[in-house]
Amino acid sequence: MYFRELPNPLLTDQLYEKFSEAVGATTDEEQLVRMQDVIQQLPAPHYRTLEYLMRHLARLAGNCSVTNMHAKNLAIVWAPNLL
Repeated sequence: MYFRELPNPLLTDQLYEKFSEAVGATTDEEQLVRMQDVIQQLPAPHYRTLEYLMRHLARLAGNCSVTNMHAKNLAIVWAPNLL
C-alpha cells in the first residue's frame, strides 16, 4: 500500500515511457540492456529502494515452494504498484 500511495511512483512518472519502451524490446537481451539503462537513470533514493525491494522479492521467489510466489506471480502483484 505504501508504494501505491507514493506521490511519485518508485519507478517515477518521468521514466514511465522509457520503461514501457524497454519492456517492448524485441529480444530478451535487448530488453535487459534497456531496462538496466533506465534503472540507472532513477534518482538515488529510488534506486536504493528498488535495489532493496528486488533483493527481498528475489528471496521470496527463491522460496516459492513455501511462499507459492513465483517470479511471475510477484511481478503481477508488484508491477502496478511500482509504476
